[in-house]
Parts: sequence; structure tokens; C-alpha cells
Amino acid sequence: MLRPFHFSTAAERPDHQFDAWRSAMSGSIDVRRPKDDGNRPGFAASIDAWNLSGLGLVTMSMPGEGYRREWDHSPRAEADHWSLMIPVVDGSGRAYGDRPVLFGSLARPFRGSGTDMKVVTLFLPRDLYDDPPGVLDTAIGQARDRGVVSLVADFVLSVERRLGEGGAGVDPDVLSSALRSAVLAGLAPTPDRIENARALLQARLVERIMRYVRENLAAPDLDWRRICREFGLSRSTLHRLFDDHDGMSNVIRRERLLAAYRQLQRGDQMMAISVLAERFGFADSSSFSRAFRRAFGHSPRDLRGAERGSGPLAAVERTIPPLDAFLFGLSR
Repeated sequence: MLRPFHFSTAAERPDHQFDAWRSAMSGSIDVRRPKDDGNRPGFAASIDAWNLSGLGLVTMSMPGEGYRREWDHSPRAEADHWSLMIPVVDGSGRAYGDRPVLFGSLARPFRGSGTDMKVVTLFLPRDLYDDPPGVLDTAIGQARDRGVVSLVADFVLSVERRLGEGGAGVDPDVLSSALRSAVLAGLAPTPDRIENARALLQARLVERIMRYVRENLAAPDLDWRRICREFGLSRSTLHRLFDDHDGMSNVIRRERLLAAYRQLQRGDQMMAISVLAERFGFADSSSFSRAFRRAFGHSPRDLRGAERGSGPLAAVERTIPPLDAFLFGLSR
């Protein structure tokens, strides 16, 4: 059986429930209650998330009418997945007929509002589509609950129902492959959209650069100059490509911190923090620890203690938002 990551606000006091919900996804999405909406007390909500061999399927169940929320997302280099969002139940508790399907990317900003009571989202890490990279970027914002896209949405929801029932006998590798193929069939560019070639080529270049960065994180000279030389780019062109990610230097630093986080999370207890800092390009353990705390809200030693079952993080909820932790764990 495939067991999901589960998060719920049910155990919180009613006046704390919405704050707990907001904290659960604060790294990826800033969600808030409109001031003019009455703000009814309580916000009983839950997240169930399955990692299907690197592909993420997430179900959110929330209160409906009278509990409107607004949200904003700012791009972050460490979680740039594509997403296929399928609202299932509207604010009045009725199943959608004509579903407002939305295909987007966490690499781009977005905002919205709603009262939906159930939403299912399929997260598709870019590394799952290496040939060609960026192939789905030209479909962003164009999904409609019609034709092949409607069949894809139906397939995703049937998978979610099966997993919600326990997923007995489901092979996550086979399921992941089937979902990837279905999305590609429904959303990939077609010859009549050749005018988008420029955007697609740019997306491919960004993917190549990101792959190069991840493969060379331990190189002490990894910086924007090396990348410009490697790809034959000017500094201004590189800056434009990564403007949404706060620049190339921040991309490299975040990728290094994420790699260090995963190494500590895997339970590598023998490596000294100073050695880990040097491996990922930091001048010393102090600067590494400061950067790590700014990124994740706790120190490398705190995380190591939590993995051992001791230390401050073992006694309280991790400060990294749960939804972020799940998204970080998908394929890179």
C-alpha cells in the first residue's frame, strides 16, 4: 500500500487552525483570509500527498463558502515543478461539471482566490521530462476541461481515488510513467503552435543550465562566470534567464543548501558540519550554518539531531513548511 504524507489542522484549536494551514505551505504559497469575508472561526483542512516515483499527487480538503482565501506564489528555484490543478468540489459542496482546470508552473508567479472544498494537483518535476526539457512550458495557462485534457483530468482523479482507498497493488513506477505520458499527450506543443518555439528553446536552455549547476555543486569555481563560459552566454543574457529566480548566484546557493539538507536528512551522521560546508562551497561552517538557518529556519545541527531523534527539532514540529518538504523531495 502507498501511504501518503498527511497534514491536518483538526487537532488545533479552532482559532489556531487557519494559522496552522497557512504555515503548512508558507514556503510555496502565501495564503490568507480576506478582511471583508467575515472570517468564520475554525479552518478544518487537510493535505494528503503521494510521491509516485518522483511525481507528486496532492489532495487538499478545505472548508467551503464562508471561508474564502486568497493566495500568492513567488517563484523559487528549488521547487520549479509544473502543476496540473483540478478543482473537484466547489464551495457549496457540489462536484464540478465543467472543471476550471489550470496548468501552471511554480517557476512563475501566480495569485488567486476561492472557496473550493477539494482540489487535486499533480506536480511534475522538470527532470521527469528531459527530452526535450521545458516541453510543457508552452502549455502554461492553456489547459481546458475539453478533449484530451478532460481525459487526462479524469485519469488523474481516478488515480487519486485509488490511492485514497489505500492504493493496494499499485506500482508507483508504472503509475508515474502512465501519468507522465498522459500529461504529455494532452498538453505538449503541437506543430500549429510553432510560434512558441522561442519560449521553448529558452526553457530548454534554462533546464540545461540547472542540470549543469546540480551536477557541479561541489566545484569551488561554480559561479555565473563559469556558466557564461560553459554556455557561451553574456552576463546580461544569463541574468534575464534567471531574473525570476533572483539571479544565478542565489540559484547556486539555494541548490547547494538543498543538497546539504538532503544529505543531512538521509542521516549522514559521520561527516562534520565543516566538511559539509566546504563540500558545498561555503567559506566556513559558520557562514554555512547562517545561510542554512535563513533558508530552512533551523541549523544543520538541529536537523541532524532531529534525524537522530534528539535535539530541539525532535520535540517540536519542523520549521520547514510541510508542503515545501514534500515538494523538495520530488525528483530533481
